[in-house]
Parts: sequence; C-alpha cells; structure tokens
Amino acid sequence: MVSEITSVVFDVGKVLVQWNLRHLFAKLIDDRNELDWFLANVVTPEWHFQHDAGRPLAEMLSELKAEYPAYAALIDAYATRFNETIPGPVPGSFEIVEELAAHGVPLFAITNFGAEFWAAFRPTQPIFD
Repeated sequence: MVSEITSVVFDVGKVLVQWNLRHLFAKLIDDRNELDWFLANVVTPEWHFQHDAGRPLAEMLSELKAEYPAYAALIDAYATRFNETIPGPVPGSFEIVEELAAHGVPLFAITNFGAEFWAAFRPTQPIFD
C-alpha cells in the first residue's frame, strides 16, 4: 500500500548541509600531522557534540583552553568561525527540498546545533525560510 506524503522532516547537519571540523582547521593549521593531532585530541567531534547536547559554549571553551593553552586561539576559532565547518549543502539535498516545496509538501527541519551556532548559521541559509 502506498500512502500520500503529508510532510517531510529533514535533519540539518550531514543531511541538508555538510559538516566537518577539518574544513575550518585545515585553513588554520598548515602541518597535516599537527592538524590530525589537534582534531583527534583537542577540538574533537566528541567534544563538539557536548555543545549539541546543550552544554554552554563558554564553559566548554574555557575548560578546553585551560587544558590546551597553546591552542587557545584555535579553540576560540571554533566559536567565532564555526560556520566555516559547513562548506555547503549535501549535494542534491537543497534540490529535493525545493522540489517538495514546489509541490506544496509541508517541510520541517530538526537539528542538534547548539543554540549559539544555530543563531549564527540560520540566517545564512534562505532554504530554511
């Protein structure tokens, strides 16, 4: 039995838009070995996911900078340049959204973006209008 689609819910990160910490930090760390070490030990996906889970960004930053003071400027870049971890849409994803919208399908998005990052990212993407 085929039923009519009544609405579609999309996740944002890694479904509608690409996300990768390396995309930002490769611009800031020239040495590939240091970059790999930094992403495996300092600003890691697991550390980032704490913010997605609701941990305050300021708390996370101060704690990590205390642990890795030599990387304080790079840790700050995580906060101030976060949008650079998002190089663009997942290929084809925005086209699907546009096609569904053209057919009048109600569309929704969910995300676990931390509030500070969503507030800065959301205005950059008219697709969410």
